[in-house]
Amino acid sequence: MKFRIKKKSVVVFFLSAFTCISCSDNLNSDLKELDLNGSVSEIYITEYEAIQEGKAIRTGNPFDVQKITFNKDGNILEDIDFDKNMDVYQSVVNSYNSDGKKLQSDVINEGKLLVNWIYSHNPKERTMNVKVYDKKGILFKEDDLFFDEVGRVVEEKNYRNDRDWFFQRKYSYDEDGNLIEKKVFAQGEIINREEYFFDDKKVEKYEYNRDNNLILKEIHIVDDNKNPVEIKRFGTGLFSDSDELNLLGSIKYEYLYDNKKNWIKLIQYNKHAEAVNIIERRISYYY
Repeated sequence: MKFRIKKKSVVVFFLSAFTCISCSDNLNSDLKELDLNGSVSEIYITEYEAIQEGKAIRTGNPFDVQKITFNKDGNILEDIDFDKNMDVYQSVVNSYNSDGKKLQSDVINEGKLLVNWIYSHNPKERTMNVKVYDKKGILFKEDDLFFDEVGRVVEEKNYRNDRDWFFQRKYSYDEDGNLIEKKVFAQGEIINREEYFFDDKKVEKYEYNRDNNLILKEIHIVDDNKNPVEIKRFGTGLFSDSDELNLLGSIKYEYLYDNKKNWIKLIQYNKHAEAVNIIERRISYYY
């Protein structure tokens, strides 16, 4: 059960509950980062409102449709979002070098280039630089990432276009590659810290503010396939003066799996055990 840093959650919200995709410098393919098994070539994801009639649950109107294609190395070639008429609304197109490292990502909105990401790799120094340009080609954001000897990101700096003011993030891992601590700094001062604890059946996350006071706790109960079946969130509440953590909410999930142990249907339940969302994934494989 390896929760890693993920720049973009492209399959379903909770897959990046512990941050973002593409921060490991080719340590794993996108398929591995997204916990997808087998040689996936394409995946269609459709999210519906859930309609519950007694004990029966059926899909209502779809409100989010996504298509992701992968190359044979397991990395994302294109990530497409469709509108309610199934017309392409927005897409992200990625290109790679001969070593499989990402070189460029183009965000295209309604047929026009919206954002352009350029990746520069320095394997000798174990670093990666990412520059982000707007539709006019003007640089507005820049990131520097630093990796350990096995390709895990250990530090990340986020700059404005003048490379002056920045956020800094530092990451620590256990011997199994699980993220166990994340620290966030603003102009050199720590503003947030997260800790993660793992066992075979659950993951616990603790979040602290700049004064090192505990402000949020999450418990993720997982099934045999390491997917969360229940998430509980505890916190002080937005307007509370108390330091005591109270239950803020809980979500439960139910899955249907294919023969490769990838889930193809998910039902999300609220704290009242009412079905609220259904997500279906149609997965195609190279072989």
